Amino acid sequence: MSAGYGVLESTGADNDRSLAAYCLPLDSRDDFFKDKLILNVRDRLKFNVDFVRKFDSELAEIGEAVHTVIITSEHFHSRLVSEESIRFLSEFVASRFNRVKVVSYFREQSALLLSYYSTAVKTSSVEDFEAFSERCHTESLYFNYYKMFSLWRAVFGAENIVARIYDRNKLVGGDIRKDFVDVLSLDVQNLGYSSNDINTSLGGVGINLIRIINRSFPRYDKNFKLDLYRLRLVQAISELAISRTGEISFLVAVDIYENFSSSNIRFSEEFLGSSLNPFSAPKINDDSNQVEISESDLYELIEVVVRVTSQKHDSKKSYYFYLKALMNKLFFNR
Repeated sequence: MSAGYGVLESTGADNDRSLAAYCLPLDSRDDFFKDKLILNVRDRLKFNVDFVRKFDSELAEIGEAVHTVIITSEHFHSRLVSEESIRFLSEFVASRFNRVKVVSYFREQSALLLSYYSTAVKTSSVEDFEAFSERCHTESLYFNYYKMFSLWRAVFGAENIVARIYDRNKLVGGDIRKDFVDVLSLDVQNLGYSSNDINTSLGGVGINLIRIINRSFPRYDKNFKLDLYRLRLVQAISELAISRTGEISFLVAVDIYENFSSSNIRFSEEFLGSSLNPFSAPKINDDSNQVEISESDLYELIEVVVRVTSQKHDSKKSYYFYLKALMNKLFFNR
């Protein structure tokens, strides 16, 4: 909490996922609930009650010292895909705050697809990019910004929503944080902007490595519990510099751009006050630049695998066989 502004912990330390999950229908099978072993309606109702209690308790504790609460989550976009869920969120915050302003950042659809695929692979997907790309069509609320943001306008009101383009050339100071502060005229003069990038997308090398891991080690074990060792291994490999190199062949990026041209222009007219396509055309990537893994990169990767898997203690699968199986998949394709 600083200078009258606050960020809540009860909404979920990881991208405010708890609040987004709370707004989902009771029968939702979202991975958030699976990860926490919330597998039936009774467990879900308990989660809802606990969440509201923690949220209201935290809100009461900050008191008058904080006049503005900031809640941010990309999961509002990916999870709240019905007017019912969006209205559930609207009614929840309207009953607790005097005013609510929704600020949303949008990136060109082919760039969004690449980021979406990277996240899906980190999560557990083994799907190849060509098949995954079929999700990106104009009927999808996730990708059709005009249809999606029209729902938010219908629920929150046109006067309470702001659309911004996620492009460093269009952001104030080339920084989304500075842009957000400027849009809402926040008085945060002492706010620091120096920090490392987090949750960066994987490159072609990282995606291929983690897809191999996903094929060998599922997200959930036989007891439906999240495999924390797999999760740590994926996180560790994602942080390696080599994992952010290489590109995915993406010849249809321009086709995607053209397919959404009409809806993007309509989105621009109604939410940005412009008659132009708000996005620049993507560059064609034919995957002509191949990345070679150097000896130092290989040693670093092996070190990560050894460090993470050495924490694996399973009476039915020793550390030795766990490591051997993974290394065979990574480097010998056995």
